[in-house]
Amino acid sequence: MSFEPTPSSSAATLPPAAAHGLDVPDSGFTPLAWVESPGDLGLRVSRLLGRSRRQGDRVSVLWLRLEMGEAGTPPVTPALRAYLMRTFGARLFRSVRSTDEVVQIGTHEYALLLTANKAESAVVEKRLRHQWLERDPLEGSGVRGRVSLGAASFPEDGRSGVELALAAKAGLQPLTGTL
Repeated sequence: MSFEPTPSSSAATLPPAAAHGLDVPDSGFTPLAWVESPGDLGLRVSRLLGRSRRQGDRVSVLWLRLEMGEAGTPPVTPALRAYLMRTFGARLFRSVRSTDEVVQIGTHEYALLLTANKAESAVVEKRLRHQWLERDPLEGSGVRGRVSLGAASFPEDGRSGVELALAAKAGLQPLTGTL
């Protein structure tokens, strides 16, 4: 049985933890968009760029990578990884404005699509850095998590959706300090 979401023309969502035999409460969070690759994310960003240009808005992309576990500990099972990613996504979703879009990329990364210029994006980035330096992003799960974050803004870091997505991913930096 595969625990990974399957891409489709509409946004895919992750299944509830109970479907994987995990004895954990379901967070109730489901409306998460999912894409397979940075190129797929670039297509989503391109559509957002088109709408934003017509409305005179700016677009920024924040890329977050969540790594789980530590050396010398048992590996995280696919079922637990799916559940923890969903929980992390819900926390991320609650940390941003309702106009921002949270998209899961593959199995351990997220992007925030912000209708914000570079300065506004920097404020969101700073808030997220502070939030996850203060506490473990997987707090309460028994699994250690580490977050890396990268950012890119239109037009400074790229003029197309794919350029912005790749620039944000290329800018990934691990959060420093203790989680």
